[in-house]
Amino acid sequence: GTFYLGWRDGWTFYPNGRKQAPVHEEPQFSGQKDSENIAESWRDFIEAIEQKRRSTSDIETAQRSTNISLLGMLSLKLGRSIRWDGAKQTISDGPQAAALLQRAYRSPWEYPRGLKTAHAKAVDSLKADRNKEKNAAMVKAKLDPKKDFTKDKDCIGCHVTGFGVEGGYEISEPDKFLIGVGCESCHGAGPDYRKIHRKAGEAFEKSKKVTPRESLAEAGQEFEFIEKCSSCHLNYEGSGWKGTKKPYTPFTPTVDKKYTFDFEKMVRNNKAMHEHFKLAGTFDGPPTPKFHEEFQKDAKPAEIGKEE
Repeated sequence: GTFYLGWRDGWTFYPNGRKQAPVHEEPQFSGQKDSENIAESWRDFIEAIEQKRRSTSDIETAQRSTNISLLGMLSLKLGRSIRWDGAKQTISDGPQAAALLQRAYRSPWEYPRGLKTAHAKAVDSLKADRNKEKNAAMVKAKLDPKKDFTKDKDCIGCHVTGFGVEGGYEISEPDKFLIGVGCESCHGAGPDYRKIHRKAGEAFEKSKKVTPRESLAEAGQEFEFIEKCSSCHLNYEGSGWKGTKKPYTPFTPTVDKKYTFDFEKMVRNNKAMHEHFKLAGTFDGPPTPKFHEEFQKDAKPAEIGKEE
C-alpha cells in the first residue's frame, strides 16, 4: 500500500486491495496548527537528556524516515526498484545504485569511515571473526581467540572513541560514528574547535586573515597527545609510563616485541596515523607539537575543489 504523511493533514494509509478501506488519523496539535509542536519537541529533547533516554523524535528515527524519500528518489533516478539493507545501511543490489548514496568529498577531505588506518579498524581485533594473525596474538596474551570482546568494558575503551566520557561510545547503544579510534581520541572532543576551524578557514580564504592557534587549545583541541597514546599502548606494569592503572592491557612486549611502543616512532607511522596535508597559514602561533614542521614539510598539498 501507500502511506501518506503530512504535518497538517495527519497520515493516511491506502491499501493496495480495492476492498480495503483507507486508514486515516488526524494530526494532534497542542497550540497553533502551524506550530508543528516545536515547543513540545524541544521540551522532550531536554527531558531525554536529563533522563538519559531516547527522545521521541531521535536522530535515528529521523534518519530512517528520511531514507524512505531519499531511496525513492534514487529509485526514480535509476528507473528501477532497489533493495535496501537496513543493517549495513547500503543498497545491496548493485554498485551503481550504492555509489549514489554519498557525494564525493572535495580533496583533501575524507569522511572518517573511509580511513584505512589501523586505528580506524581497531574494533575488528575484538571481534570473534578476527584474522589468523590476531587470533595467534590472542593466544599469546592468554585470551580466548573464539570470544567476542566488543562488549567487554575492560577492552573496548582502547578500540573506540570517547568510551567512559559524556557523548562518547556506549556498549549498550553502539554509535557507528564512534567505532574505531577516531580523530577525537587523540585531538580531544571537538564540537567547539570544529566551528573555529570552519570560521578560520572562511576568513583566510576571504581576506588571508590568520587565526591564533591558541583559540583551538582554549576550545579543547589537544596538541601534545602523547598521553592519549600512552594510556592504551603503555598501560601495563613495568612500561615506565606514570599513568598506568587497571585494567592493564594484556598486549605487552613480553608477549610479542611488536607491542613495544615508541611514541616518537609511531606518530610517524602512516599505517597507524592519518596522512597530513599542507596548512595554508590559516592558524599561527603556539601551541604546536614539536613534529609539526616536520609533518608540514612532507605533507600533501591541499586542493580546493568545486561545489557540485
